[in-house]
Amino acid sequence: MRFAAPPSKNVSKDVFHPVFDVDQQGRPVMRYIDQFVQPKDFEEGVWLSELSDAIETSKGILSVPVPVWQIPVD
Repeated sequence: MRFAAPPSKNVSKDVFHPVFDVDQQGRPVMRYIDQFVQPKDFEEGVWLSELSDAIETSKGILSVPVPVWQIPVD
């Protein structure tokens, strides 16, 4: 999947990675920022839109508090 920042972010390099992957311990992970993803075609755009809708309406959402000025890193 291609992720590209808008011109206002002053980032000229696109990033490519799968939405679903596994971490170093073999656990499933999801890396997805709906604002920056660039679908390759209409079908992929529809799939991404449905993915976003499913995430936003899921009853299984887990909120993790993150203190100000800190970022979660695994």
